Amino acid sequence: DVNMAQITVITSAYNVGAYIERYVSSLKSQTFKDFVVICRDDHSSDDTLEKLRELCKDDDRFQIIESAQNEGVYYNLKQTLDSVETPYLCFLDPDDWIDDAYLESLYDAIVQSDADMAKASLARDYDTGRVVYDHKNAKIRKDISKRRHVALHFCGSQWITNLYRTSFIRQHHISFQTRASGLEWDCDDIFILNILLNNPKIAFCDNVFYHYYQRSTSAVHQINALRFTSTIKSRQIETELLNQYYRDKKISKKDYISIISRLLIELSKHYRIYSSQEHFDKRAYLSGMQEIVEAAIYCPSYSFVERLESKDLDMAGKRLSTKPLYYIDRLRAWIAGY
Repeated sequence: DVNMAQITVITSAYNVGAYIERYVSSLKSQTFKDFVVICRDDHSSDDTLEKLRELCKDDDRFQIIESAQNEGVYYNLKQTLDSVETPYLCFLDPDDWIDDAYLESLYDAIVQSDADMAKASLARDYDTGRVVYDHKNAKIRKDISKRRHVALHFCGSQWITNLYRTSFIRQHHISFQTRASGLEWDCDDIFILNILLNNPKIAFCDNVFYHYYQRSTSAVHQINALRFTSTIKSRQIETELLNQYYRDKKISKKDYISIISRLLIELSKHYRIYSSQEHFDKRAYLSGMQEIVEAAIYCPSYSFVERLESKDLDMAGKRLSTKPLYYIDRLRAWIAGY
């Protein structure tokens, strides 16, 4: 009975006709049956919508919604998230798939532990048949046991593996940023940071996997000017979020510095990746980093941060571009206790 569903699976689909059958099959094979799927097609120009309707026509658990125009993945996720009526929810990209026991394992874990979220493991699947298993759960559990803030781990695709208690999301007014905020990508990091800053109780399921398909044609894997802009903009929003939580006394100074350090290191890592790409505007990117450093209430002791603070963008870029200087910065910060 759809009216008795416990879980809503949320999907935004765009031009994934070649992969959608595997996605649907994965959901129909679940050992846990008390779920519904809301899949919004973001005005695809291929046969995604037609295939979805054909594949799901005999299963009333699937609700297929057609968007009148292309609004972006996060707009679709936000719209669906805001309408969820089930006690629990999760996300599944339309070119990915999940183990047969995925929903059952996560549901049992979150209910039995009375947790706010349950986290599975992540597998990265390649066209070559290679599979890389990303075992981050053990590291996250270890840091939690050492009283390190779980939000230190907010960056990274392993957080697509979660089942959430809907009431937790609503209680803390958590949703997705969209194109209206000047973002095309990276809104998922903002979403998970907001969740983790609220100290959720997490149940871990190490033995079931979310299969993250590593296709080079995926929009999320494209490195272009839009990606550069989104990377900076998302980290600026995250800095504002951190400032808000610190001012509201929801995180300590130590945790604030640790998390902002992680944020800046992620930006510096991407600078190294992006700097060899065509159309990458180094000064614009560094200026964006400088704005973050200026907005931060406290900053870690990295040389590139000090250069940004002094508005010496050329030397900041040099420290980020030169591997020995970059790692000297990291070592110095580690010695300082960050």
